[in-house]
This record gives sequence, C-alpha cells and structure tokens, in this order.
Amino acid sequence: MTIFEKLAQIQQELVAPKGQKNTFGNYNYRSCEDIEHAVKPLLKKYNSTIVMDGGSMSVVEDRIYMTVKVIFIDLDTGDQYMTSATVREEESKKGMDATQVSGACISYARKYALAGLLMIDNEKDADTDSYTKKKKDAEEDEKHADEVEFVQNAKISEAKVGVLKKMCSTESVSIEKLCEAYKVKSLEDLTEKHFQNINAHWGKVKEVCHA
Repeated sequence: MTIFEKLAQIQQELVAPKGQKNTFGNYNYRSCEDIEHAVKPLLKKYNSTIVMDGGSMSVVEDRIYMTVKVIFIDLDTGDQYMTSATVREEESKKGMDATQVSGACISYARKYALAGLLMIDNEKDADTDSYTKKKKDAEEDEKHADEVEFVQNAKISEAKVGVLKKMCSTESVSIEKLCEAYKVKSLEDLTEKHFQNINAHWGKVKEVCHA
C-alpha cells in the first residue's frame, strides 16, 4: 500500500463529528482536537502518523498571517506528504489579549490544515432561527475558511509537480490525460485542491488516465 493509498483510505473511513457547541450562535462545530481524536485509530490501523509544526508568521500589508504545515508520514516506508494552511490574524478580538489572538489564529490554521489533508468539509449545522440572528462567530469562522480556500486554489509547488511526475511514471499514467481530466494545460497549472483530489482518488485516476 502506497502512502497515497493509505491516505485515501483514511480520508474515506474518517468520521469526525462536530463535538463542540457554540451556544451564542447555536451551531455545532469541530475543533482541531476533535479531528485529532477521530483520526488516531485510523493512523494506527494504517501504520502512519501526522505531525504539525509550530506555525510560521508572515506580514503582508501590515496584516499578520500564520501558516501551519501538516505532514502525513507512512511509517512502513518513511514516505511523507505535506500540506499547509494559512489564516490571517485578527487585528483584535473582544476579550483576548495579543497572545490569545495569535494562539487562536494558529489553532484555526492547524484545524484547516488537518481538514485539507483529510478532506473534511466545513459545513455547519445551522437549522435554527437563533443561528440566523446570532451568526457573528460563524461568519468569522467562514472568513478564515475563505482565506484557506484562497490558499487551496494556489498553484502547486515545483516539488509537488515532481511528485506527480514520479507517480505517473511509476504507475504508467498519462500526464496528458491527467491534465485533460482536470482541464489544465500542464501539471504546473494544477492547484492544491487538484493535488489533494488526485491523491484521494488515485486508484480512479490510474484507471481513467492509464497510458
């Protein structure tokens, strides 16, 4: 079983309930800890692990952005697959000092990086009138999700292009057919979302794009 086949199985089998309740907005959500708790048994099942870095900071137009990298490791082979998420730090947040604001930003980044790696959707449970009237916190959450969405739509790195070329060569997959399937001119035009989708459905990709 390759690293991507393991990751695909985990993505398909993972069930990460929304174990937290926002009483103000009256909606349920999942935290980073909820995802970690849900994925641990599957990591053990497929002899793999996930590690996250402490986050790195960048400044763009006087706004602070935090980027967290998440690495999926196949313990049988040592192969690794990395993804990341970037969120913008709030200028201020009621009831929080600067350190707490930064901590919350890192927590968001960790959660969305994990969600991206494990193909977890960000849908919210919103079926009450109270949620509609009191959705400020939910809107903030969605704002961060939009920022992560921007990152996921970015073009893949040269390293990931190299990974895809190696995968295609090893598995006799036509790069031309692969690009045609994802409606791009070349592998360099693929986005992070495309890359994740290819990894998640590699078995089908091999079948459809066989050279």
